[in-house]
Amino acid sequence: IKVFDVTNENDRQYIIMEYVEGQTLETVIKNNKKLPILESVSIVSEVCLALDYIHTQKIIHRDIKPSNIMIGNDRNVKIMDFGVIRDTSVTNATPTGTIIGTLSYTAPEQSLKNMDHKVDIFSLGTVLYELVTGFNPFQSTTYADTFLRIASFSPDPPSRHNPDCNGVLDEIILKSMEKNPNKRYSSAKEFYKVLTKFIESYKTANF
Repeated sequence: IKVFDVTNENDRQYIIMEYVEGQTLETVIKNNKKLPILESVSIVSEVCLALDYIHTQKIIHRDIKPSNIMIGNDRNVKIMDFGVIRDTSVTNATPTGTIIGTLSYTAPEQSLKNMDHKVDIFSLGTVLYELVTGFNPFQSTTYADTFLRIASFSPDPPSRHNPDCNGVLDEIILKSMEKNPNKRYSSAKEFYKVLTKFIESYKTANF
């Protein structure tokens, strides 16, 4: 989403952004539970392009989740809320042990000082998992249990919860959610290329 200005007034900080008519992905999920495979993958592939851009600007979003993804009435997909970004070009690292973002979408290493852009890939993979299954695999009733699930729980393949998924999509999603960041996609652009290739093959197989 376009950010026009960042300002401070009466000791309160403000981000001035464009107004977009539409609804958040969180609202879409609540209304539909889970989305068709192609729609889910297409939305996430567009988010990948946005992430690729901000990552090349040395920015890590750190709070990718359905409520921060806007689906405009024109069907354009936009990332919102740049209030907790990390600018890797400056040395203002968050203290080790501090978790920034929404826990159930947070990568295991996000509280570490040397985290990188791959935390956004983990979060986006979790969003895609939720889109095709209808639930977040890490969300639990308590903060402690959610934290434990992110650290040690391996989610089921999405196809166990949605027969429309196939083994290829299972592998794509689970790779994006690997605990070890070195086993995830190396960049949002790589994630995008894999998703677009899947879209092409899925259309061929189902239409």
